[in-house]
Amino acid sequence: MSKRRFGHIRQLASGRWQASYVGPDGLRYRAPHTFPTEKLAEKWVRYEEGLIETNQWVAERSKATPFFGSYCEKYIDTQTNRYGELLKPTTKHQYRTLLRVHLKRFHDLPLHKIDTTTVREWWSEAIADGKLTSRSRAYKLLSSTMSRAVEDKHITHNPCTIKGAHSAETGKTIVVPSAEEMKRIIDNINPRYRSFTILLANSGLRFGEAAALEHSDLSMRELNGEPTWGVSVSKATALIDGAIVVQAPKSRASIRDIKLRPELTQTIAEQKQSTTGNESALLFPNASGGYIRNDVYTNSFRRALKKAGADLRITPHSLRHFAGSEYGRTGANVAELSRFLGDSSKEAVLRYLHATDRGDTLLGQMRFVG
Repeated sequence: MSKRRFGHIRQLASGRWQASYVGPDGLRYRAPHTFPTEKLAEKWVRYEEGLIETNQWVAERSKATPFFGSYCEKYIDTQTNRYGELLKPTTKHQYRTLLRVHLKRFHDLPLHKIDTTTVREWWSEAIADGKLTSRSRAYKLLSSTMSRAVEDKHITHNPCTIKGAHSAETGKTIVVPSAEEMKRIIDNINPRYRSFTILLANSGLRFGEAAALEHSDLSMRELNGEPTWGVSVSKATALIDGAIVVQAPKSRASIRDIKLRPELTQTIAEQKQSTTGNESALLFPNASGGYIRNDVYTNSFRRALKKAGADLRITPHSLRHFAGSEYGRTGANVAELSRFLGDSSKEAVLRYLHATDRGDTLLGQMRFVG
């Protein structure tokens, strides 16, 4: 053990360093964890000494606070949405990925050791590669976890104060296929996925919502005097750690009943006929009768893009944008588009409104004043 004017530091048999000091109340306080180097142990002692010298030291404050990694795990497990419901499995999985990949710098830090300077240093290093969107999501998880720590009285304030970090985006462009490209993609997709692809391009359904459809989710309706299918959307599939899970859709607005275009009536009828079974049978099963996997479908979709000579930046999610753009092109307002896509966020809905080639038509319809 080495002696110093304030505090004590000693090296353990494991090679790590332990630090402690005697507080103003005469009690000994040990660091909540050991350190890999003597320098880091000394830094902790000096920090505590500074709190005492500036009258910021409080006995409760100096007691060990949870490590960020374990505390964030608990936060993910117990956090609720605005309806008081626990987070969905996919959301928990996304958060744990952010924690593991982007927030590992904080894992072994006690909550009270994460200050504004530490957060700013991490942010400046994290965004050096220009990938703002994923880093912003990680920052929001860090910030919300620290807000919970304030509520639990582990810390006195949230150190996440970086302006703009909550809304930073890389600005990745969503490439929406033209109607001609969409037709070529459908013609070149694996026949097993043809009906599925047609549905995605015309319904605005998310991949997981379409993949989870069962026979019982469809019923015959009428649209402008023509027979059409009505679809009840109440669940969605998701791929988590290589396994398919079925859960509630993205939001409450996503739980909806929609009508399909009459042009789809025959296509869906034939699909139902080819997957005959009980009412709980999947409408779009994979080759083994289970749920279509997003990654498997994406591989087939990419092959179709090449065969079709389409823009290789088009993704399966682009089909939802295609449907949204087509619906918006008819003159649908934001509220109508929101209902069609099953998304309550105005900002999210606006992302599905892409520019069209109607500029001349719209200009000609303007009233001239002069």
